Amino acid sequence: MPWDQLIASTFTSCHKNNNNGPASLLPRPGTQLQVIGAGLSRTGTASFSAALKILLDGPIYHEGTQTTMEPPVEIKSWNQILRAWLAGDSATTLSLLRRRTTGYAAITDAPASQFVPELLTLYPRQQGHRHSLRPGGLGQEHAANQLAG
Repeated sequence: MPWDQLIASTFTSCHKNNNNGPASLLPRPGTQLQVIGAGLSRTGTASFSAALKILLDGPIYHEGTQTTMEPPVEIKSWNQILRAWLAGDSATTLSLLRRRTTGYAAITDAPASQFVPELLTLYPRQQGHRHSLRPGGLGQEHAANQLAG
């Protein structure tokens, strides 16, 4: 199957509902966080998540999808994390972040992309990936290559 069709079919299957919500969005016990996607929203984080699902063979926490397709507890948990962080309560922030990320192979999209230092504290050996729209950044180089190609 061509790469673009594989990504499209994986992305579609990631977003199909079952009785418990999108299956690929649910945490899987024993899954360890391997990648922290520090990209800004609307810079390909959903496509990046679909690719990570294939590469890591595990559930990916894409916040835009989680907070819109899953129960309200998702967005409420991020409100709690943000409140703790704003209050300077790093112990609570880290505890809530660990609870939210347990069982996922990767996390992408905002607001987690704003918590990279905290996530690296929790998962110091994990890989990071960032999308950049600054001149000469990854996003601009990728866009230039796509337009030139």
